[in-house]
Amino acid sequence: MEKMGIVFAGGNGNSAYQMGAWKALRSYELESSVSVVSGTSFGALNAMMFASDGYEKAEVMWQNAAKLKISNVPITKLKEIYDIIVTSGLSGVSFEQFLALFGHGLFDEKSFAAFLEEHLDLSKVRESIEHIFVGATKFPTVEPSYYDVLRYPEKMRKVLLTAANALPILYSQLRFSNGVVLWEGSFTDLSPLLPVYEAGVRLIFVLHLSQRSTVQKNLYPDAKIYELFPRPDFSDRPGCVDFTRLAVEKRMKEGYGDMVDLIQKLMKEGVVSCPIGDKIKEVKAKEGDFLKQAKRTEDREAERKRSEIMELLTEK
Repeated sequence: MEKMGIVFAGGNGNSAYQMGAWKALRSYELESSVSVVSGTSFGALNAMMFASDGYEKAEVMWQNAAKLKISNVPITKLKEIYDIIVTSGLSGVSFEQFLALFGHGLFDEKSFAAFLEEHLDLSKVRESIEHIFVGATKFPTVEPSYYDVLRYPEKMRKVLLTAANALPILYSQLRFSNGVVLWEGSFTDLSPLLPVYEAGVRLIFVLHLSQRSTVQKNLYPDAKIYELFPRPDFSDRPGCVDFTRLAVEKRMKEGYGDMVDLIQKLMKEGVVSCPIGDKIKEVKAKEGDFLKQAKRTEDREAERKRSEIMELLTEK
């Protein structure tokens, strides 16, 4: 089967949907077919966890998302702060004024670094992974920029993941000695598909977090691109995220069901083949052979009994 790529989109915190889709890939033993992943915002965290084969740890993390701290306050409060500020009459503020007002951020990046240290193993990468792309927004040009974290040492990987999640107002821009300034990636590209395509992958799954996030498939005419979206609800609004355990489990269930349906459809079409699918076919084939053999044995036994009865009748 051809190599697969996964795009873990950004946009809001419904990342549990991506976890459900990931669980489906595990169920069908397709993880090892994935060679390239990309992500931005929360999706960058899931991409890195996928690449490091950290499903169990990631599942526990998102199931307890309401308790997460990526600053000196819980993540639920942090999102409330962001929502209030963004919806409090800033629509008339120019982007340059916005940067001047909030470019330094409210929180220290050390808290996010501690979050990464606790939940991600940036030194571990599964054998099948060739590239891990993280999307960020580059300033002052305000354009998307993609970084293959495998090309960088562990310390720099943390910096790039921090940049991909550096929400305006909450965190400051990351400034580098060469003059490059990076901020949260979903500003300019919610679904960083381009680096996956440029890495040579032509079978790509895009796991969105929002109905607002789409990709322009016409830009990739020779690629097979399959998009999955979570169901729209109140948490689809920017800055408003439900991290309760019930909501997280709901999103995981949706993601799992949607990916299972897609995998089964692609298996029927011959687009993908998976070990577990082959095993199921093998078991069913053996079961069919067994039933045929049992039927032949049953028929022979019935024929033997019929012959015995006929002989008895003939003797009389």
